[in-house]
Amino acid sequence: MGILDAALNFGARAIQGTETSGAQQKAPQQAPGSEPAPAKTATSIADERVTLQDRGGSNVSLADLPMQEFKNAVARDSGFVKETIGTKLQELEVDLGTRMAVRRNNLGDIEMEAQIPQETRDRIENDLNQNRAFKAAFNRLSTNQPTVEYLENVSRISQAYGEGNSMLESLVSESPENNRLQDIAHRYQELRKQVMTDESGQGQDPAAGFEIRFNQPA
Repeated sequence: MGILDAALNFGARAIQGTETSGAQQKAPQQAPGSEPAPAKTATSIADERVTLQDRGGSNVSLADLPMQEFKNAVARDSGFVKETIGTKLQELEVDLGTRMAVRRNNLGDIEMEAQIPQETRDRIENDLNQNRAFKAAFNRLSTNQPTVEYLENVSRISQAYGEGNSMLESLVSESPENNRLQDIAHRYQELRKQVMTDESGQGQDPAAGFEIRFNQPA
């Protein structure tokens, strides 16, 4: 099962205000390149009737997107992140069964939560933050993973109910060259930021809530 026996939980924390209760491969060593509104349900994000400012609707459907390619990109980054952390734990003789969470703080630095000596945790955090390839992969994962999860959720709803989704239409372009994963992920993050700002009144970075968990229940 690889260096770590536990599988990663790659779910990002849900957007504040869009859910009633927040959502709670071996990869190479080279990273890949007015009235109150009604309460929202856990799938309300898929039904948001929100469009990005100055963006019109698109006739492109989810079937037009290279979803398998998107999933492969996420898998490459997640595999690299997992292997890098596992290697670091082995170097410092940390039990691979230790429960931990790795996340990016508001300053953009990698931080770890684990029941291990402070000195060891500080060294791991420092080494990970000095590893440019790791940080680049983790940063991509923090935006790409939630985007792919959202697209998959929309796909399930569309298949079940046969309905379109105006929010999805606002995220995709009629020009295929503008529908790369990083393009759609950027638009999705901007939309999440808009929703979070509307709820809190302050601008927030949605990716800052992303974390990877090891050896913890799903």
